[in-house]
Amino acid sequence: MKRSVEKDRAWRRRGAERYEERVRERGGRRPLERKSELAPMSQRKLDELAARGQTPTSTLRPSPPKPRPPDEAEIAREWHLLNTRGRLCVKCGRPAGPWAHHIVPQHFLKDMGLHAHLWDHQNAAPVDNDCHMNHEAWGVNDDNPITRAELEAAGRWDDVVAWARWLDARYFPAAHPVESRLERDYPEVGR
Repeated sequence: MKRSVEKDRAWRRRGAERYEERVRERGGRRPLERKSELAPMSQRKLDELAARGQTPTSTLRPSPPKPRPPDEAEIAREWHLLNTRGRLCVKCGRPAGPWAHHIVPQHFLKDMGLHAHLWDHQNAAPVDNDCHMNHEAWGVNDDNPITRAELEAAGRWDDVVAWARWLDARYFPAAHPVESRLERDYPEVGR
């Protein structure tokens, strides 16, 4: 069907004339410019609402609550759960949990200003509670720490080294602090 330019112009002109006619009927009031504004209510309608104990805004449908961002505790629970569920400890081979181990320590990442990467999954090793406590107490009672060989055998070492190199390249192009920390904490030959 072919459109006629003349018919379109006539249709728009009639629409504009009807609009102006409605404005004149309202006494010069134009419709609201913004959709967010509420149309003024008549006094009769306000009185009816007041008699029922309602206000003009109470008749509006409430909007659903906005989802709140997860807090640090929720993120930590998810991180530990995802990195231990159904996995075996890198140290002893028993079922891992309830906590995963940060291969690069959290306090080091915080000190370096890498707060956004505290809960990266590449920095996780599944461990059982006993092995984790022994590793965290290393240096105090010289128990059996998690070693590089154990991380390599579990397939975690290559992931964490690639992650550390990525962090160093992105945030510290002239230095390699994260990879250096890995080398220090997990030397090639036992500690």
